[in-house]
Amino acid sequence: MNRGKLTALILSLIILTGCAADTTGLSPSILKPTLNHAPMEGRWIVTRVVHAKDPHDQVQQYIGATFILNKDVVLFNDQLLEHPQYTMMKGRAEYFVDLRYNIPVQETSITSENLFAITVGGEGELYFRLYQEKEDVAYIDLYGNLFELMKTKTTLEARKLDLLLQNAHTEKIYYSL
Repeated sequence: MNRGKLTALILSLIILTGCAADTTGLSPSILKPTLNHAPMEGRWIVTRVVHAKDPHDQVQQYIGATFILNKDVVLFNDQLLEHPQYTMMKGRAEYFVDLRYNIPVQETSITSENLFAITVGGEGELYFRLYQEKEDVAYIDLYGNLFELMKTKTTLEARKLDLLLQNAHTEKIYYSL
């Protein structure tokens, strides 16, 4: 074998060896980034149904429901989630709407080109998926139905939050099914 071919073979082997998959299981896993604060912190109200998966479903019951987010608790429809975990990504609105609802974004009231998709979970479970369009306009996915949220307050006084938490239920309800 001539010297040029031998050099090329050795370089090829070095490159291939360096690119080999790690089969030892020692490489770290890629984790979703989590936030230590609530990205949509404040008090929100469900104002209307944007898309109903099943028109005969009882989706109207959520109109007027309060949704409170902060770094320590999430309160929705009198259901309490303590120590929530948030993950967030930004993407095209038409992608999120088409992927989840299989409808064109024009059939919704979403006007922004991009949305922030925020998942709210805890203990390894997904409870809510939110899409924030503007500072005071967002959407919440409940069982495959899309609802509009309007922000009513940026923060809540500790006294008012404590009062709401006293009436909350602690059993877990997963709205993301």
